[in-house]
Amino acid sequence: MDINEVCKLMQEGFARLENGQNEMMNSICGINGTITKIENHLTNIENRITKIDNKVDEINKKIDLI
Repeated sequence: MDINEVCKLMQEGFARLENGQNEMMNSICGINGTITKIENHLTNIENRITKIDNKVDEINKKIDLI
């Protein structure tokens, strides 16, 4: 095998490695995006729970006045 063939094989190998790295990065970015969406949903749920707690407090204060 001459040096040109070796160089060509090495270039192909490096190209495959780079493609693999890009695929991994895309997967990681996708996972991070999903985690962010989950965090946003949890924040929305927490906000709703807080609103419910506030309403319950209002009702309890009205009951105490009776």
